[in-house]
Amino acid sequence: MERDVLKRYIKGQGGDTAMSVASFIASQRAEHGIPHAKCCRFLGLSESWFYK
Repeated sequence: MERDVLKRYIKGQGGDTAMSVASFIASQRAEHGIPHAKCCRFLGLSESWFYK
């Protein structure tokens, strides 16, 4: 389910996929208070990827 939400978000952004994923993770923290570490874990990404 989380990946479906991410796919819809990326389609709406219409930009670079990596940047859209990072933007999605940041927006989840801002809008819903979900820590970036938890979002990365749900999406199968390492936390270090988010900080690149």
